[in-house]
Amino acid sequence: MRIRSTLLSLIAVIPMGACVGTVGGGSPSGNPDAAPAGSPDAAPVAGLAVTGSTMDYFGGDPLPASSYTTEGMTPGISGTSGTDGGFTLDNVPPASSFYVSVSRATGYRVTRNDAITVKDVSLQANLYGISQVDVQRQYATVGVTPTTGTAILIADLRRNNGTPLEGVLPADITLVDDKGAPVPGVQGPYFFGANGDIVKLAVVPVSTAQAGKARMAFLDVPPGAWTLKVNYLGGGGGGGGGGGGGGGTPTTMTMVVAATTLADGATLVSTGHQDNDAIPPGTGTPTFTAQVYPMLQKAAAGGQGCANCHNGITKAGGLAFDGPAADTYTLIMGTAGVVDKLAPASSLLLTKPLYEDPPNHPNATWLTTADPAYLTILAWITAGAPQ
Repeated sequence: MRIRSTLLSLIAVIPMGACVGTVGGGSPSGNPDAAPAGSPDAAPVAGLAVTGSTMDYFGGDPLPASSYTTEGMTPGISGTSGTDGGFTLDNVPPASSFYVSVSRATGYRVTRNDAITVKDVSLQANLYGISQVDVQRQYATVGVTPTTGTAILIADLRRNNGTPLEGVLPADITLVDDKGAPVPGVQGPYFFGANGDIVKLAVVPVSTAQAGKARMAFLDVPPGAWTLKVNYLGGGGGGGGGGGGGGGTPTTMTMVVAATTLADGATLVSTGHQDNDAIPPGTGTPTFTAQVYPMLQKAAAGGQGCANCHNGITKAGGLAFDGPAADTYTLIMGTAGVVDKLAPASSLLLTKPLYEDPPNHPNATWLTTADPAYLTILAWITAGAPQ
């Protein structure tokens, strides 16, 4: 199912980071976006790894013998954590954003972890599992009876610079479906208190930093693909996403986060990694040379890794992005389907880097269509894709 939640107020220029898929040809999967068998896009680029520990979310203890599996890569990666809780994801494609779910034989909910983003270097990240006992305690603390078949959703509210997003009212946090309607039956939001659990709103009425994090939770979330929306005060030249700290006038902004929940599961998400609440939306028409071309380069060159796959050596999908800007523009515009001026959102330059389940590409970078890079390229194509 494709997750596409567009927020036009987030139009800003940041680097893009995914490989565009193979152009043309058929697919035995029946997915018109999928790479044909044997094409350079049909296999991931080896060499990157994500290492860390699987841990209990509330207690912080290692969770040995935990199963983990990725969502959003082809082929997927799965395994079991070691006796110390350690894990390794090998052969992760560059410029990838993906999810990892953790499960245990008994006592724990299947926990879908926050998105992991890999550019062109290996990194460390921890995975978490949430126990049934800890979930039951959250319900008991706020006096809610659990509904069988629903999930708990926990969000770490952060500004763009990583600092806690404090002062957000409950009314400014909503969970909506793909039509923007509130998800029915949901309990909350509730904020976390000083003891590390959620508390009633009478105790903590707004998002408040506790132990360095401003967290909230929804209970009784039905299974499905939803969007978490958080309205907050940002802008004002805060510098690095501080939001209103630089002498300007703060403005109301909205963060959106994709949140997929499973029956009797747990989901972890975070805000603050999609928009820039210190830089106002760009003005004028984007051009390929000034805005789009830099997005396609490797992270070391200021992009987010597209050229790791699409370069003059591997030419994934028959496309190389690391040549001169004028040559790259000519190649992209001359390859069928990469840029579709009549139906901009159908352009492979947009659909291939976008997260889908099942994936239409070895990796994905944009988790939703609210990503500023997606919106910038969409605006560029809509304007006629000027060079």
